[in-house]
Amino acid sequence: MRTRSPFLNHIVEFMLTKQYSLRTVDTYLKWISSYINFHGKRHPASMGNNEAIEYLDYLVFGQQ
Repeated sequence: MRTRSPFLNHIVEFMLTKQYSLRTVDTYLKWISSYINFHGKRHPASMGNNEAIEYLDYLVFGQQ
């Protein structure tokens, strides 16, 4: 399970080391990718609580 993103590859390796199921890893990757794409492909380390709240509001209320 490899991606083009070193960041996401690191997450995959970590989760597999912790013995997460492949389906769980795949689901996490989809959510993380969706979050990153929602914020214009910014690295998650450059974001904070406000970006998380914006994304959750988007998921709950849809596009405004």
